[in-house]
Amino acid sequence: GESGIMNGSMQSDSLHNAGKPWKTRLISLALAAGFLLFFTIVAFAIVGGKPPPQKSEAREPVFSIVAAAAKIAAARPSVLLSGETEARDYAVLTAPVEAEVLSVSVREGETFARNSRLIILDLREQRLEADSRRAAAEGVRLQIAALEKNLAADEKRLAETRNLFTLAMRDYDRNITLQAKNLVTRAKIEESERTVSQRRQELIALQNQVDNYPLQTRQLEQQLAAAEVALKQAELLIERGEMRAPFAGRVAKVPASAGSRMARGAPLMEIFNPASVRLRALVPSRYAHLLFGENDSRAILHIGGEEKQLPLSNLSPQTGDGKGGVEAFFDLPDGDWVLGATFEFQLQLPPAEGALELPFDAVYAESRVYTIDSEDRARGAECVRLGISRGTDGARALLRCPEVAEGDRIIATQLPGISEGAKVRVLGTAQ
Repeated sequence: GESGIMNGSMQSDSLHNAGKPWKTRLISLALAAGFLLFFTIVAFAIVGGKPPPQKSEAREPVFSIVAAAAKIAAARPSVLLSGETEARDYAVLTAPVEAEVLSVSVREGETFARNSRLIILDLREQRLEADSRRAAAEGVRLQIAALEKNLAADEKRLAETRNLFTLAMRDYDRNITLQAKNLVTRAKIEESERTVSQRRQELIALQNQVDNYPLQTRQLEQQLAAAEVALKQAELLIERGEMRAPFAGRVAKVPASAGSRMARGAPLMEIFNPASVRLRALVPSRYAHLLFGENDSRAILHIGGEEKQLPLSNLSPQTGDGKGGVEAFFDLPDGDWVLGATFEFQLQLPPAEGALELPFDAVYAESRVYTIDSEDRARGAECVRLGISRGTDGARALLRCPEVAEGDRIIATQLPGISEGAKVRVLGTAQ
């Protein structure tokens, strides 16, 4: 009986335990569904309770700027240029003849006096040639002297022959007279005729010879002139071969060396005069016309912590091919200048009337400014760029603006988005 009861009890527990998982699952599902429903209701409530977005109105941008008051007056434009040093007196000494270099007296960087001997060449061949030319000229002079003596002798013979011819003619005429009286024979007459004929031929020959003397003299004089020219050329080659300095200066370069044989025309030495060193620069064509005539244009060069004012020496009257400007030359003060060195400097032009000095931030597209009207709006004005004005307060852009009046407010702040009619707010005044 007890075993039956125990079996029944065990069967009952088994059925109870078998049905328990299903109930747990149903409860879990019910709780999950309840939570989902709760959060859904809350979400709808939040979304439904949010006020609709309001549409924002578009506002006009306002640019904050600083302004500058327009002051129109005469001002001196300044242009930044780049120049190169060169020497006005610069010479390249070349070999006048083919010769050997015996010695070089000065080297690169050394100074020399005017007419000093810079290079010594072996000129023995040239001196022999000069001696030969001198002898040839002397030979022609001797021929001229001999011709003059011969002329004097022939003129004396000509006078004697003319006298003999006159006597022969008189004897012939006397014989003709005597023949008419039958006082002379026919043979005497024929002899007189032969004598006259002979004297006539001698006279004609001598006269022609004397008449030819001037022609012969001119020919010899021409030969003498040619010989003297050849002699002078030979002497000139010797003089040039001494290679003397045409001015006091300094040596720039020496391609020659002692012992080398240099061909005619080969460069031997390059020299320059330090007192003639100047600064050469290309001035843009739009400024070049301001430099012609008498004016006080000058270059301002800062070097070694010092400011040097360089006067305008001269100006080229024409532009070079593709250069877009003219070359200007400025005198440099005495000093140890290096040829070919490049310097940046300020070219101060003559004062320009009706100019406007502004900060660089006030200039747009190189030549445009914006003024501020009574409603604080930007108004564009086209200008002409004159250059740069440099004073104690620094550098400023220099323009001529026909549309800008004295006292106008000008935008002195660089604004990339500025346009005609833009609204601005003035925060201060530019210095």
